[in-house]
Amino acid sequence: MCRAIRGLTGVEAGLKWPNDVLVRHRKVAGVLAEMEAEADAIHHLILGFGVNVNMESCDLPAPIKGTSLMLETGKRHSRAQVMARILLEVEELWGRLLLEGFTPIAEHWRQLSITLGRLVGVEREGGVVVGRARDIDQEGALLVMDQGGHSHRITHGEVLHVR
Repeated sequence: MCRAIRGLTGVEAGLKWPNDVLVRHRKVAGVLAEMEAEADAIHHLILGFGVNVNMESCDLPAPIKGTSLMLETGKRHSRAQVMARILLEVEELWGRLLLEGFTPIAEHWRQLSITLGRLVGVEREGGVVVGRARDIDQEGALLVMDQGGHSHRITHGEVLHVR
């Protein structure tokens, strides 16, 4: 989605781990993935996404700092074109994943990330981990180094960028 938004609009969208696309610290899009799997087989994967395309400020939920492609560019955009571009990007990245594995995808993710290098707080069972987001591993987990020098592998949870 980030690549599609950048390609269609020129807007500098970035990835907030694990599934948000932000523009100027405001959410413009998000991804939701649900999977049923066993250790050696994926039974199904459902991928959903949403993009604020032509929403006005008053249409965006108040508690979420959001934006839309229209608010960022000053013009309306074709939802069909946005969806088509996203699907083309998904198809291209899926092909690369099948041919080359996750390494080139992870590198591209790192380049687009607005989380890596930042101080983050991660809500987890048993408390909050605060530290610097260092990297993502070969499975897409976020690697966070806390202030005591301990590394944490984050596979899920709410990540807050600390200012």
